[in-house]
Amino acid sequence: YQIQTPLPPAPANFFPAAIAVDPNGNVWVTDTVSGRLDKFQSGVAPATCSAGVFLNPTGVAADPSGNIWVVDQRANTLLKYDQNCNPIALPANLPFQISLNLGAGGDPNGAPFSSPQAIATDASGNVWIADTQNNQVREFDSNGYYLNQFPVVDASGAAGQPTSIAASADGSVWVGLSDGEIEKYSGSNAYSYGGLIGAFNASVYPITTLATSQPAAFAR
Repeated sequence: YQIQTPLPPAPANFFPAAIAVDPNGNVWVTDTVSGRLDKFQSGVAPATCSAGVFLNPTGVAADPSGNIWVVDQRANTLLKYDQNCNPIALPANLPFQISLNLGAGGDPNGAPFSSPQAIATDASGNVWIADTQNNQVREFDSNGYYLNQFPVVDASGAAGQPTSIAASADGSVWVGLSDGEIEKYSGSNAYSYGGLIGAFNASVYPITTLATSQPAAFAR
């Protein structure tokens, strides 16, 4: 592979953790050490979004409408931005700011986010978060309202730590675990694959486990 259209030079002290491409072809990168979100466009100087807002932004995703979603592992927060780096307000019961860290990612009956490391969007604009230390995947709609969550288990049936996530066109959700596994959660039929099941929205999702080595990121 060769770089066909080189991007402008990266900002100083650049430590990229995750990358996403929006429908307009812009490239968005979370800079985890410097604590910022950077936007790259061909032939244009990089733009730094929300400098000083993040503590440790790890995951970034672009939805079909071009909105940018970011999870901050250290702050346990979810944030949303438009194409011009302007923050978009999320529902009041969602812990999108440190001071509003109330409930399970919008679920007032659950625990707060715990070190969420990755985020993905699907074709419908729903948002999926790998809530790592809670051993769960959480789903939100395109406006940031909490929809549901399901537990992540490893090949032995024990609680697994999701560290990367992607949503495919057929509605499946792919999850990378810290122990080196990749799992596929899909369908709404009440059956299991390989004896492992993941409960989601009162349905049973089959899990396909593939061998790998400490998956850090996914793309769809």
